[in-house]
Amino acid sequence: MIATRHSPALFGLGFAAIYLSCLGARIYLGDSGELVAAAHTLDIPHPPGYPLWLLLARLFDMLPFATSAWKVALLSAVAGAAALEVLHRAAIRFATPGASFAALALLGTSPLYWEQAVLPEVYALHSLLFALVLWALLPDAEGRNTPLAGYGAALATIAHPLGAGTWILVALRAGVKRTLLFAIPAGLVAFTILFVLMVRSQQDPFVNWGEPNTIARLFEHVTRSQYGIVARPAFSWELLVRNASDLARELTRASALLLLLPLAAAGLSAGAAAGATAGAKAGAKADGPRIPRRLFLTGIALYGPVLVLLLRFPPTLRETQTNAVFFTPFLILLAITAAAGIDRLALFLGRAGRFAPALFLLIALLGALRDIPAHRMRDVRLPEMYAREVLSTLPDSARLYAAGDDLLFPLLYLQRCEDFRTDVSIRNPEGTVYFYPAFEPPCYSNAPMGVPSPDGLVFRTLEAPDAKAADVLDPRPERARIERDDHLRTLWVNYFETLTQSTTDPERAVRFREEALALQEPGVAYGESFARATVLGDRGDVAGALAVLEPRPGETTSRTPRETLLEIELRLLAIGNGRAGAELFAPLGAADSWGRTERIWAARLFAMAGQSGRAEELLQSALADDPYDEDALRLALRLAERDGDARAVARLAARILQVRPGDESVRAGTAAP
Repeated sequence: MIATRHSPALFGLGFAAIYLSCLGARIYLGDSGELVAAAHTLDIPHPPGYPLWLLLARLFDMLPFATSAWKVALLSAVAGAAALEVLHRAAIRFATPGASFAALALLGTSPLYWEQAVLPEVYALHSLLFALVLWALLPDAEGRNTPLAGYGAALATIAHPLGAGTWILVALRAGVKRTLLFAIPAGLVAFTILFVLMVRSQQDPFVNWGEPNTIARLFEHVTRSQYGIVARPAFSWELLVRNASDLARELTRASALLLLLPLAAAGLSAGAAAGATAGAKAGAKADGPRIPRRLFLTGIALYGPVLVLLLRFPPTLRETQTNAVFFTPFLILLAITAAAGIDRLALFLGRAGRFAPALFLLIALLGALRDIPAHRMRDVRLPEMYAREVLSTLPDSARLYAAGDDLLFPLLYLQRCEDFRTDVSIRNPEGTVYFYPAFEPPCYSNAPMGVPSPDGLVFRTLEAPDAKAADVLDPRPERARIERDDHLRTLWVNYFETLTQSTTDPERAVRFREEALALQEPGVAYGESFARATVLGDRGDVAGALAVLEPRPGETTSRTPRETLLEIELRLLAIGNGRAGAELFAPLGAADSWGRTERIWAARLFAMAGQSGRAEELLQSALADDPYDEDALRLALRLAERDGDARAVARLAARILQVRPGDESVRAGTAAP
């Protein structure tokens, strides 16, 4: 036996130490910058407002040391570790302590859970509240605590809309009568914390998102109705299967979480037998409480398949990673039931089974040692430093229109929490910064103008001195994190592309382009001359770019597909699409054996030269590899429109809308017969 019933605190403290060692002093991507800035001055963040998290984060932000980003991330570390301790206390009611330790260690060291425990975000607190609800619903010597479960369910709902599902679990476990008499009244008491948003909004804070200063506007804010109907892909079984498979791949990537599925199935199938019998062998009471299978089966279905159906997100890596965090409750439920499954396995193995918990705990620890670099947030510098460089290069009292959370919110964090360049007026209208000289005061944007600001989000101008730009950043220290997070990888690509476009030194531009290409598609062979040729081509020097691509005398190195494609495209630009001869496209005879990206590029070149048939063949091949490749779909749509194929236009437009729901540019195609 590797643990006792009386040592769960050590379990939580151990994970707190792990998470604490990974915290970073700088802000991260997504909503982190906005949320930390809101906590720093008690502003109103985006719907639903997160009032409980806001107050707790403000308390942590008042600590007299470290940056605001680190202090609010500390809240996540404490909440994430506390959630594991609460879950352990819940699991040992029907499983042995060793099995509970092992199963929850697999959860605590998983990339998804670990990430949310070291970021200044709201999800770790929600995990803690979700764990408290489960703890209250599971049987113990005193019986079920329905009022506490209702209070916790309300707090979980306030912490994140995902918490609404806990009310179903409360009603299922406590019954309708007890829910109405005890859970709902207790929940109504908890819901009063929402009025914090209304009171603070009436004080006109710096960021007053949605202005929830009345009961009606508060209701709109917490129910997220200000967002309107979120555009989602049309329902299809193919899309749901793709979403489920992408999520499974993302949730279990580089971790042992895949072990939870068979262990959870074993735990649920065992009922009382595994926990009670194994518990008796470990010294626990053999007549202890049984695992409530109906509760866990309902929760797993609700936060698994049903949630996939409700979310129905576009099948891209970025959307998959964005939505994966919503399935943390699903993983929590699997982990608790997996504890009973480990006991079941130990019982099946007989004498050797006593080592089963230690084996799974060892697997979790080995995974933790491997994954520490990917979760060491102190190595991640780009989100904050990129925003700092953008602000540093602007003149006094400039106006900056910033689109995209990954740039906008770090800018907001620097102004609100670090008092940096508060003379710049930041507005919300994706990475190169463009100058718009026609506006007064000087106006800049990181995206094409014309995108409206969201209702209720207002930034005001303050006064502060200017600052100098920082040196160019090196991506190597955060390489492990870049490989895990597509958002961070994309921001690094944008950063180096911004440097490529803005520098006047061609050699530096080539170096920056090489860095961008290496991050954009790791492992792809571009060739030595590719980056230099693209830089010259971007600057209008087509002849110079072609000269760079010409083989040197005596050179025997074979050309990469990317170099071949780039040369053909440059020659098409030089001579005109209509005058391209067959000999120009001869090197593309091997395109069928190239990668999907190269085949799509080749198809685009054939389409430019009017060879639609060959272009369509390559596109069909690319779409056979990935039916949701947006570049291939859009090119195929243009060809279908050019050919007047109404059925193909409708089919392709519908498929694009699954990748980009709400894209009005293709809606006309869906109406075609």
